[in-house]
Amino acid sequence: MKSPLINLPPPATQSSLNFFYLLKILYRWLWLFCLTFLAVFSLAVVYILTATPYFRATTVIQVEQAEQRVFTPDNKGETDDLRQEDILKTIEQNLQSPKIFVSVASDPKINQDGNFYVGMTASTSGEPISTGEAAEKLENNTRVLLRRGTRLIDVSVDHPVPAMAQKLAKAIVDEYISESGRVETNTSSGAEQQLLGDSSAIKKNLQKSEDALATYREALLLKDRITDQQRIIDALQQRYRDKHPTLIQARTLLDQLTTSFDQEVQKIRSNTSAEAGYWTDDDAQLDKASPEDRVKMELQLVEARTNVLEGEVETERTLFNNVLKQMSEANVSKESAPTQIRIVEEPYLPHRPVKPQKVIILILGFAAGIVAGLGLVFFLNGLDSSFKTAEEVEQCLHLPVLGAVPQVTAPKKVGTAEPAPVPNKGQPSERVVLITDPSGHAAESFRSLRAAIGLLGKTEDHRVLLFTSALASEGKTFTSCNYASSLSQQGVKTLIIDADLRAPAVHQFFNVECDRGLVDHVTHGVPFQDSIYSNIIPNLDILPAGNRCPNPAEFLAGSGFVDTLAYALSHYQRVIVDCSPVNLVSDPLLIIPHVQTVILVIRATRTPRRASIQALTTLHRANVQPVGVVMNALPDWTHQTYFPYSGRYGENNKYYQAYATS
Repeated sequence: MKSPLINLPPPATQSSLNFFYLLKILYRWLWLFCLTFLAVFSLAVVYILTATPYFRATTVIQVEQAEQRVFTPDNKGETDDLRQEDILKTIEQNLQSPKIFVSVASDPKINQDGNFYVGMTASTSGEPISTGEAAEKLENNTRVLLRRGTRLIDVSVDHPVPAMAQKLAKAIVDEYISESGRVETNTSSGAEQQLLGDSSAIKKNLQKSEDALATYREALLLKDRITDQQRIIDALQQRYRDKHPTLIQARTLLDQLTTSFDQEVQKIRSNTSAEAGYWTDDDAQLDKASPEDRVKMELQLVEARTNVLEGEVETERTLFNNVLKQMSEANVSKESAPTQIRIVEEPYLPHRPVKPQKVIILILGFAAGIVAGLGLVFFLNGLDSSFKTAEEVEQCLHLPVLGAVPQVTAPKKVGTAEPAPVPNKGQPSERVVLITDPSGHAAESFRSLRAAIGLLGKTEDHRVLLFTSALASEGKTFTSCNYASSLSQQGVKTLIIDADLRAPAVHQFFNVECDRGLVDHVTHGVPFQDSIYSNIIPNLDILPAGNRCPNPAEFLAGSGFVDTLAYALSHYQRVIVDCSPVNLVSDPLLIIPHVQTVILVIRATRTPRRASIQALTTLHRANVQPVGVVMNALPDWTHQTYFPYSGRYGENNKYYQAYATS
């Protein structure tokens, strides 16, 4: 009898992470977090120990700006105050000009001092550092800062040598003051000469354009009269016939105007050297055309040329007016007071290094170590697609978790050279925790699994149980053997059948030979009682796989295995079947039709989700729905999630200790 079929819903996504779940992840990868944190923090410490200390010297300057006269077309030279913030920001930017640093680096008083090159390395090894590279490094070590709400500017220089830092801070300000004086001296005269030269050139071009436009004045007048006469003729044609005297007279006047226009154009083409170049490209075409077509072409060319000349005149006149305006502003600027800079605080000789800032670097290293450790931990945890908690299994597979078995470690060795004691033949190994460690958490988890399966329904519906998994090494044999042991301790007559004929392991859990078993009973006719190992522990018998089976799939599909299962069911209260993984071979699908209850074993933090989903889908296609899942090998970092109060009832309990002592 199979379990009722339940439609498999699509896998659900993991719920939002909470704080305690994040702590569990961190505890799982604590070693990686600590290693990453120590690596990053060590880098910060190494940097502090190996970095070159830098000293800072600061020159404080004050900007004094007098009232200036600003010329505009509206106020004609009325007085107005310049915006102080703009002036101060401009000076702040000028103090950081690369030209200033190149001049300082080129000064013999600076570049001939050996201390200047301390802490500087050339881009090409083996060659001396160039002036440009020295200026660039000096610029990187210089900071110019405007104090908010004041006219004070701090010019700070960092250098490994304190005396050189003091010297450079003063040299930069002195160079700026000298450069500003030279610029202010040359600016007014240079600007005035430039404006005068520009005005002469623009005026000459303006006169040339106006003269060229005047050449076409008579032709333009005739062109306008021709256009007006043509409109008159068009109006007369609406009223009179072609032979009417008025219409004939109008046409005669039009012919006279076109003749005069043609003569005027020919005069421009032949007598005006400045415009001869414009007509050169069209001379051949005009000479070949008829008089009527030639006049039409001349009208178009004259109109295009005059439009160009009028645009040039307008442009040159605008440029000329702008130059006149700039000359007026330059004359007004001569009368204004220049910007003045005064040094209010000379740079002092620093005694303590400002870089590296050890406290800040240690704090940043500490924070970076934590961030890097957490980032790496959660990145690797995100790449891990295995199930880590029972909640994830239930949300993804929509199956209840019947039991959660903690990680069981092998017993510690006695001393350094002697191995752990090996149980006698026929005695359960240390992996049967119900016998070897009955008071431990693992043993208690199997008792809980026994109780959970007992609550699934009537006992008659769950007498034959099959334990399987998606992949190998997930602990299905470990689970089936310990679950069977828990049933036997309850007084239930139980049989374990090792149906994993490809990799049998049940006999190893109980330290018995695999020279007889299921294959021998079915294939060679060995009696059932001779094939089993009876009372390995009270009420527990095992039926090993036996000798090697060449065709496991055909063997399990035959009637012999079914008859053996039916015989066992008639002599035992519970029959536990341990079979192969679902995703690897087809053996479980051959056994499932003959069992009542299917339980899927998943190894925590190891079994990929896709593998579990694939196994569940395979079982679903076989019309079987597992009753639940057993999570095996839960790591220590999830231990307290499932066994938070176990200390009160375990070996640490004071009553248990008092009883053991007595």
